[in-house]
Amino acid sequence: MNIFSLFEAHKNPLVRLMDRIGKRGKARTDGLPELLVAGLGKAVAAALPVLFSVEGLISRLYIKMKGRKAFRPASDRKKEVSVIVLNWNGKEILPACLTHLEKALKNTPGEHEVIVADNGSTDGSVEMLKKDFPWARIVELKKNIGFSRGNNKGIATAGKDLVLLLNNDIFLPEETFSALLQHFDDDKVFAVAPKVVLEDGTLNEGHSWGAFKEGIMRFYNERQAGELEVVKKPALTLYPIGACALMDKKLYLEMGGLDSMFSPFYWEDDDLGYRALKRGYKVIYDPRVSVVHKNAASSNKLSQYYITAIKEKNMLLFLWKNLTYRPYLREYLKSIPRRIDLALKRKDYMQVVSYLLAFLQAGEVMRRRIKESPWTRLSDKETLSLTRRERHEARPGDYRPHILVVTPFTPFPLNNGGAIRIYNLTKHLKDRFDFSLVSFVEPKTRADSLSELKNIFKNIHLVERKPTPVEGMMKSEMPEAYTHYVSHAMTATVEDLLRRNGVDIVQVEFPWMAYYGRLVHNHPAVFVEHDIGAMFYGKDFAKSGKGLERFLSPLKTINYEGNFIDTFDKVVSVTEEDRGYLNVLFPDASVSSIEQGVDLDAFRYQYANSVEKNLVYVGHYKHYPNEDAVVYFVEEILPLIKEKHGDVKFYIVGSHPTRRINRLRGREDIIITGSVADVTDYLKKGAVFVAPIRLGRGFKGKLLEAMAVGIPIVASPVAAAGTHAADGREILLASAPDEFAGKVSALLSDNGLRENISVNARKLVEEKFDWKVLAGRMTAVYNELL
Repeated sequence: MNIFSLFEAHKNPLVRLMDRIGKRGKARTDGLPELLVAGLGKAVAAALPVLFSVEGLISRLYIKMKGRKAFRPASDRKKEVSVIVLNWNGKEILPACLTHLEKALKNTPGEHEVIVADNGSTDGSVEMLKKDFPWARIVELKKNIGFSRGNNKGIATAGKDLVLLLNNDIFLPEETFSALLQHFDDDKVFAVAPKVVLEDGTLNEGHSWGAFKEGIMRFYNERQAGELEVVKKPALTLYPIGACALMDKKLYLEMGGLDSMFSPFYWEDDDLGYRALKRGYKVIYDPRVSVVHKNAASSNKLSQYYITAIKEKNMLLFLWKNLTYRPYLREYLKSIPRRIDLALKRKDYMQVVSYLLAFLQAGEVMRRRIKESPWTRLSDKETLSLTRRERHEARPGDYRPHILVVTPFTPFPLNNGGAIRIYNLTKHLKDRFDFSLVSFVEPKTRADSLSELKNIFKNIHLVERKPTPVEGMMKSEMPEAYTHYVSHAMTATVEDLLRRNGVDIVQVEFPWMAYYGRLVHNHPAVFVEHDIGAMFYGKDFAKSGKGLERFLSPLKTINYEGNFIDTFDKVVSVTEEDRGYLNVLFPDASVSSIEQGVDLDAFRYQYANSVEKNLVYVGHYKHYPNEDAVVYFVEEILPLIKEKHGDVKFYIVGSHPTRRINRLRGREDIIITGSVADVTDYLKKGAVFVAPIRLGRGFKGKLLEAMAVGIPIVASPVAAAGTHAADGREILLASAPDEFAGKVSALLSDNGLRENISVNARKLVEEKFDWKVLAGRMTAVYNELL
């Protein structure tokens, strides 16, 4: 049986079948029962892994027998062109195409030729050509044999070293060839394609690049990016659009030309360009030349349902033929049953039928994979990375990459360490990058907070935090604290922003928001781990649960974080210690550490030998380790200090004091401020900053602020992690309550010790924790991802 005959455009049975399926939408399909479609679809999903396993074995044996093919650059080619114009019933549009082409060729030195491959037209196209365009040679085909075969027939008669494939609805400007031919001075160039625009100037085909995400290879083109057409100079591209592509004829024939497996149309040009890249050749996109596309004039004559079915079927054939990097292939094959099940649940029979139609050509796919294997020099991973990197490098010099920052709260006011970090890094990077913010927001957010954010974020998208109930498998897998940040509204907002394709990097802050990393398919993604959630359970505290739950909770958190951390290309920790923990827990993750910083201009050194014995702690008390530190200090350490210094006062500064903290109100020796506009007012009046933190990991930015202002610190080792402060020089460290109380008392009693610690601490933050320096390190992370 000739499988190809099923897909020829003039074969009415398949067209009628696709129309029937498409028009009925989600209803039953007459003559194609649901159970039959479901059974065949699942049979395909089960058979494909077996086929690819056999193919892999045969390909390895074939390479051993034939050996790897050496890269062969083009040689001795003349810059003369055979133009192949493919036509099918294009009598109305063809004259304009040839008129533009003739003018372009007259402006190009050398001897060129024009060949019209007529795909069995019945509208008088051939007669018109013979009468009005006698200088064009005609290859008359008896019937419509599709895009690939029609072009290949034309090229078989070409007499020049270069061939231009040209659809009959493309109009060339006069400077087309003078610009495109320059690229063939490079003997590694296989193909060059111009920018394609519609008659109204809208981009139709631009630069293309690719990525492998969620088990499938995805191709992207600048036409999807709307106004973000950023490649302004020649660059490597993933494929040359077959409607207008200039290629080396010898290399074209060596690679087998456009693969007729994709007949009648779609994905054959993607296949040819992608194979050329994997063989080591260059495929160039040159946006300096713009050709006009008359909006798919020939394909408009066909049923849209038929076109959709062919697109879907050929996309699958492309993946099955070209996805050879085994880790990607395994992931793709694992995803097929899920994709078919989802299509069946949606009653999307068209997609399932596309799998069945593609599977009819599985034998052809396997033969082509084996035959191509000795020629492959680059893996899929290397090829896709190459086009993304080229896209970045080809952007104009004044282009600023766009970072989408996803946060659980707005990074202003600066009432917690996370807000301080996000705000200051963004402020110091906003002249090099454009930032957009998508954040949960509380209903009573102050207007002045948003005004301040507009100074550093180009766009701000706020979602009121109304958690969506989590049920089923997600509830069993997700730690309870994380479920409070699951929101359909946030999901829809992030998806919409990514769909616009104007984002270069997605940056997700805090583990509670990492759930949204699963939405990122086409962009590099970075996850900022402010405080290792799994480490929260490393010590005994009330919120870790009771009994067995207390031991299962850390395992559940580690398992959940292990599942989402793989979706990110880069992880940033806030201490070197945290980086070590992450490397042990998740050895496959790429982790860098960038410490917390301090704004040295805002926190100026103002040490004063205070006579008031004020102790200060600053925090955001919804964060449990802060609540625990304050309650622990009041109950177990403060009484010991008061034995020697009865007039001491303890300032609890910061937002959202909890019920346990508010119970302390009314005591003369404790002042609870709530949220304050400027914490420096309280740091300046303090004699000692205390940080008796027992729980969590991460960097405590509050310590840097205290060190910058000049208030000496007594801290637990947990609190001081990442500060590089030495005990007795820039800080005093203590663990047990009596030790902690003794060191606070020593500072209150010894003015000289207090001043020495203050001076040394300020010097340390100036050397290591200036936001300007840390912003430079974050820039390096972005550049690596880009």
